[in-house]
Amino acid sequence: CTKKQLPAFSKVSVHNGQLIISTGLDDLDEILGGGLAVGTILLIEEDENTQYHSFLFKYFLSEGVACDHAVLLATALDPNVTMTRLPSLVRKGESNEADDKELSHEGPKGDDLKIAWRYKDLVNLSTPSTTSFAHQFDFTHKMRVETMSPHHTHTMHVPCTSPIDSYKHLYQETAALIGQYNKENRALSSSSSSSSSSAPGPPDQAPRILRIGIQSYASPLWSSQDQAAPFKTLHALRGLLRSSLATCVISIAPHMHTQSFVTKIEHLCDYVISLKSFEGKPPDAFSEYDGLVVIKKLGRVNSLVPASMPDSLTKVFRMGRRRLVIEGIHLGPEEGRSGRTPADTR
Repeated sequence: CTKKQLPAFSKVSVHNGQLIISTGLDDLDEILGGGLAVGTILLIEEDENTQYHSFLFKYFLSEGVACDHAVLLATALDPNVTMTRLPSLVRKGESNEADDKELSHEGPKGDDLKIAWRYKDLVNLSTPSTTSFAHQFDFTHKMRVETMSPHHTHTMHVPCTSPIDSYKHLYQETAALIGQYNKENRALSSSSSSSSSSAPGPPDQAPRILRIGIQSYASPLWSSQDQAAPFKTLHALRGLLRSSLATCVISIAPHMHTQSFVTKIEHLCDYVISLKSFEGKPPDAFSEYDGLVVIKKLGRVNSLVPASMPDSLTKVFRMGRRRLVIEGIHLGPEEGRSGRTPADTR
């Protein structure tokens, strides 16, 4: 009996046995329970005043290119603008050391924190793992177009003209592409099972995962005569993903819709995270951060509970020159506290 070959750069979750892939950002993978489950939808709720959501979106697409996955970008804007601005891949032997120092909490030498002596020899948990599931990317350089596979990199400009239904066009094109890769993967599976050799096949014979990115879903640029089209399309797309080696990341602008509309969209997605930047000057405790990451929903694929529950559903993020970092909220110790409240001093 031959061992079934997994798609490239995928692994089986230790929590629930689901096939997962990386979002392109280690911090986000950890929040989702190790990675994004294949066959699911991740919804990113955009911030009203900033474009930080676009970094998560580009991480997802860049990881697909680096893993030689099939990539589809659907947007009502020019898709080539996004694809030509993907971050470059950090190769082995290279590092983001300059950005690591910029984003670190470490002070200058000789100014160590005053902590108990028995903690000094413990491992620094903030140090990136050398066995990272995701690739590393550098936003100061752009990914070369030549590195993108012309046969497996697809873009779709969602039509905005009134006679054409944007959602119907999106579903038809996406369903055709999913069907194409499903057919190819079934052919690879049948050929490998009929082979008498017990050795694993070459990497190019492994099933290929399709990554779908839908940018600014249901924005005013999308046209349809059916008010329920956004929900019908998302429900049908979710059904297609469940039976294929494909996963989807969608971004939506909640401030452009009613709360009822956003709630329905969230219900049709498996994972939901929201980015909220600090307006004006951030609080003193978060002066070095750019905003909050709110985890609204975690995937429950073939289960009643999420694969993994983070210690907190609210994280903080900051953007360096080269990369985005998501961290837990850590408040510093209060020094010299008198124990009195402002009311006691009146």
